[in-house]
Amino acid sequence: MEISVSEARCVALAAQGFNALRRHGRIGAGQLRRAIDRPGLLQIDSKTRVT
Repeated sequence: MEISVSEARCVALAAQGFNALRRHGRIGAGQLRRAIDRPGLLQIDSKTRVT
């Protein structure tokens, strides 16, 4: 069985509980808190790379 990179990404995100997130519009504090609580951690990267 083969799946595309896009499908693999969707599977990985769904396995972490991110498939229930709303994709459009503003995100409220409650939704952000639930997104952080799902994996149990928050990583903030301070470096931005533009190519």
